[in-house]
Amino acid sequence: YSSLYPDSRETDLAIGQLYAEKKDYENALVYLKKGAGHARDTCSVFFLIADLCEKTGQLQEQIRYLKMALEECPQTAVIYQRMGDLHARAGDVQEALKNYERSFDENPRNAGLCETIALLYQKQQLYGKAEEYIKRALEIDPGRILLYRRLAELAEQSGETPRAMEYY
Repeated sequence: YSSLYPDSRETDLAIGQLYAEKKDYENALVYLKKGAGHARDTCSVFFLIADLCEKTGQLQEQIRYLKMALEECPQTAVIYQRMGDLHARAGDVQEALKNYERSFDENPRNAGLCETIALLYQKQQLYGKAEEYIKRALEIDPGRILLYRRLAELAEQSGETPRAMEYY
């Protein structure tokens, strides 16, 4: 069908979406990539390509398309968070933290993201930074009572047992 309309980028996008619906992700990626630059909503197409790259195990391509989406989309907080997730899964804690913190800068009311950042800092034994983000999460959502336990654990790991008792 697209050979009948070689200049029709919308046709490439439509075919790519059909392949994606049929879970033929490799062919979907071929067509979506061909038509992506000319889409009316490039942000959504870049997100879709990134999702399909994830399904096909193409981590670097997924990151590349999320970066392209960053240039096109107003939803930067979401993109930075997704990139943080990717880097965390890949074991690149520094890049994960960098992206999560950018996301938090864009959306400073995300208590769950604060908790994720705190966990990464805790794993790196940067207990002061971890505590800072746990406290931010509690400021945003005081109902997260389990975070007090995390504060106590952080204080214990820092060797501050008396302070840990305050949180238990």
